[in-house]
Amino acid sequence: MALTAIPAAGAKLRGSIYSANLTERTALYAVKTSDQNVGPSNTTLTDVTEIGIAVAANAIYEIRLSVQYSTNTTADFKFAFTFPVGLTLDAAVQYYSTAEAYLTGRGIQTTVFACGGTGASIWLHGLVTNGANAGTLQLQAAQNTSTAVTTNVEIGTLMVLQRVA
Repeated sequence: MALTAIPAAGAKLRGSIYSANLTERTALYAVKTSDQNVGPSNTTLTDVTEIGIAVAANAIYEIRLSVQYSTNTTADFKFAFTFPVGLTLDAAVQYYSTAEAYLTGRGIQTTVFACGGTGASIWLHGLVTNGANAGTLQLQAAQNTSTAVTTNVEIGTLMVLQRVA
C-alpha cells in the first residue's frame, strides 16, 4: 500500500507523519453491542445501528462482515448496504442456517442478499473501492418475507474495513 504521508528521501520522519501513516493503516471496525429487531412484518431495509463505517475518498479497503441474526424460515432475512456515490463492492457471501444448508453467493454493492432460516450466521468478504466521494458504508437489514415474528440482527455482528490502497 502506498502511504499518503511519506517524507522525501533523507528527510526526518516527524511524529505527525508517523501518526498519519499509523492512522491510515489501522483497521476500522463496527460491532453490534445489542440486538436490533428489524421486523416484524417489515421488508423495508433498515439501517443496522452501530454497523456503519466512514470511508475515505479514493481509497480501497478489504471488507470482512460477520452478521449474526435470528428469524424464522417464513420471514427469512435480507441485507444490503447504503454507500457513497462512486463506491463499488465486490464480495463473496456465505451463510449458515440451522434450517437450511450452507449456501454461497457473490454480489456487488447494489445486491440485496437474501438468507434463510433460524439461528444463522453470514460471512461476507471482499473489496470496497471508493471513488471521489467520502461517506459511510452502512449495513441495512429486514425480513425477506413479511411475517409477524421478531427478526433480530444480534449482538456480535461485526464489520471490519482494512485499507489496502
